[in-house]
Amino acid sequence: GYQTSTALQGLMKANSVLNAISFCKVLGFSTKYSSKCCLMLCENTNAVTALLRFTRSCNRSEPHVKFLKMIMKTLENVIDCDRRSKHEMRMIEKLGDVSDIFTVLGELLQMFRGNEEVF
Repeated sequence: GYQTSTALQGLMKANSVLNAISFCKVLGFSTKYSSKCCLMLCENTNAVTALLRFTRSCNRSEPHVKFLKMIMKTLENVIDCDRRSKHEMRMIEKLGDVSDIFTVLGELLQMFRGNEEVF
């Protein structure tokens, strides 16, 4: 919980992909093993918005592709956790309520349509 909370705060303050990578690594790990951490991420729409902002700033370079994979894995972890959870409001619904999430993911699909490894 504490590391996830720190990573969420750091992600919102990060001003570049390079700064955000370490926070995203923590989120990727914590969301894989903790439903509480998945819920913390979903409830923090500012952090999800920050992830989307960094997603939009990425290009097709190898470091950015690795970073995008981390983001996508983190979102996948939340979806997997949601499938197993019994929360009243589903985490997927909370993610879906974040402004521009579908637009950004659609842009990502378009940008990497020939590169399946991102997804």
